[in-house]
Amino acid sequence: MEMSQRANNYARAVFELGISMDDLSAAKEIFETAPELMEALCSPAVERQAKRNVIDRLFPETLRNFLKLLTDNGSAGLFYDIYEAYCRLDRDARGVLSAELIYFTPPTEKQLEGIKRRIAGLWGRPEVDLKLTRDEGLIGGFIIRAGDEELDCSIRGRLARLSQQLIRR
Repeated sequence: MEMSQRANNYARAVFELGISMDDLSAAKEIFETAPELMEALCSPAVERQAKRNVIDRLFPETLRNFLKLLTDNGSAGLFYDIYEAYCRLDRDARGVLSAELIYFTPPTEKQLEGIKRRIAGLWGRPEVDLKLTRDEGLIGGFIIRAGDEELDCSIRGRLARLSQQLIRR
């Protein structure tokens, strides 16, 4: 899912202000526990001061001014996108590579650790945050995606490359 530039800008501001991941996660948990709270903060029918009072009572102090700003600007609904963008900034700052392993057959824990080490080495990062996705259309093998790069070691990919070679002849 593509994030809005506004969400990315807000995330960068929160990151640069030094607001902790713990505080942001606490706010996310509050919103997930009480989804009606997000609805109220986004609603033009709820008075501005009522929204500010709720923010003061429920959220970590470090986030209150930021959440009030979001609410005042009608951007409270961007919170989850801001959170995701912040997580990416945090991972990048720590040198963690976000990657996706798309597989046909689920890897064992031992294979998964080896794959993470190999990805870390290939992309020159100390740590890898690996998302796992099953795709039965691969027929076999796997695909690794990291950043804007893709390493296709699937049978479907091999067949597609073979087909292209035969067509070019």
